[in-house]
Amino acid sequence: MELRLDDTLQRGIESHKEGQVEDAERIYSAILKAQPKHPDANYNMGALAVSVGKIQEALLFFKIALEANPSIGQYWLSYIRSGLIERWDVLAEFYTYPNIIEPLNIS
Repeated sequence: MELRLDDTLQRGIESHKEGQVEDAERIYSAILKAQPKHPDANYNMGALAVSVGKIQEALLFFKIALEANPSIGQYWLSYIRSGLIERWDVLAEFYTYPNIIEPLNIS
C-alpha cells in the first residue's frame, strides 16, 4: 500500500507544481483519507493552503506533519513562517505570494 501512496503523492506534487490546485488537493485528500497522519501529504496540503491564502488551515496540516515526523527541518520552517503570517500583517504581504512554500517530497 505504501508504494501506491508514494506514487499517488508524486502525482499530487506534479499537479501542485503545475498549478493544478484542485487536482493536487483532491490527490492529497485521498492520501489523507487512507492515512490521516501521512507527513508528506499533510505538509503538501499545508503548502497548498498557504498558496491560496488559507493560513489557519495550513497551520493545522503543518502541525500534523511535524507530529508525524519532527526531524524534517522544512516542516518546522513552514510551520513557523505560516505562524508569523497569521500573526503579522506586514509579513503576510511578503509570505503569501503563491509558491513561497513549495511542495516537498521527503519519502
